[in-house]
Amino acid sequence: MKSLPLCFIKKCVMKIYTLFCISLFTLLGCHQLTGSREDESADRQLNKFATAYFNYDLVEAANYVTPESMKWLQFLATNITQEDLDLLNQTNEASIEGIDYQTIGDTTRTAVVTISNYFVADSLEGQGHQEEQQEFLLHMVKRDGKWLVRMEGLPQNEKPSHD
Repeated sequence: MKSLPLCFIKKCVMKIYTLFCISLFTLLGCHQLTGSREDESADRQLNKFATAYFNYDLVEAANYVTPESMKWLQFLATNITQEDLDLLNQTNEASIEGIDYQTIGDTTRTAVVTISNYFVADSLEGQGHQEEQQEFLLHMVKRDGKWLVRMEGLPQNEKPSHD
């Protein structure tokens, strides 16, 4: 049996190595793209929820929460007074200033959302009022390919006031 020339073997090894590298980079690129799409999808859903929720459009907010979270939206809706609605209509619309995610797994995320011009309905002070800026911790889960907010209670301000 005749042995193959060394230069032929080197060429074959180089071709195999090149194909391996191309395959590896392609796989890594696809993984990064998928992660990016996941981030965009979660971000879009959270933005839609936060915009609706913090502007008291609870019917719209219901589209972005898990079924077990609906009771918290219903609870909030039953505790809004006409006085709160009148004051809410006189205030600026709440806006999302920033979102900081912590990915816990493929189907779970936690986000700290910074909200500006947030109206606090019927507080302990007896009358609703507008807050300049607050941070809220929100939990997200992926169900049936869609990111949803999972509420375990009403979102609370993450940074207590030091007044």
